[in-house]
Amino acid sequence: MKIRNKNGSLVVSNDVIASICGYAATHCFGVKGIVARGVSDGIMQFLGVKNMSRGVKIRYDEGGISIELHVACEHGINMATIGSSIMNEVKFVIEHDTGVKVKNVDVCIDYVDASEEA
Repeated sequence: MKIRNKNGSLVVSNDVIASICGYAATHCFGVKGIVARGVSDGIMQFLGVKNMSRGVKIRYDEGGISIELHVACEHGINMATIGSSIMNEVKFVIEHDTGVKVKNVDVCIDYVDASEEA
């Protein structure tokens, strides 16, 4: 993606923007991590910092970017609240850090971790 301002232009890769999205999402309350599904087998895996872009999809168009995040969350927390929190945080961080307009953020909760329950 090419970002232009009064001083010139800057090219930012999709992986950088996806990593910023993943970082912002994982710092929201109730989020366990970013996940990716294996296309062929449907197996889900938690992604580390280096692979976070696999759980984030970014689409560009004239009005800005659209972001799709795949996350895992904790059991017992309101999913609508988590989703809203992630949407707001990711939009704010991307617009603040890169200056790119974010049209929408879609959050897919692919996994709910109930391992801590008795």
